[in-house]
Amino acid sequence: RLRRVDHYLSLFFIPLFPVKRGRPFLKCQSCGAISDESGQTLYAAEKPGTKCPYCGREIESSFRFCPYCGRTL
Repeated sequence: RLRRVDHYLSLFFIPLFPVKRGRPFLKCQSCGAISDESGQTLYAAEKPGTKCPYCGREIESSFRFCPYCGRTL
């Protein structure tokens, strides 16, 4: 999805008028990665961690114990 963030002059958090147009960027709806119009990746979303085989909750791959169920991985 193509998006753009514009900059506004504001007074007490109320935007009055646009000051500068932002550069368009692409944001992936499924993974959250952000790219410029040419397709160059500006921000790569973090890869999801692994799941605990016992309770099924998301955990970091470097964990030796599950912080939710306490079982050894």
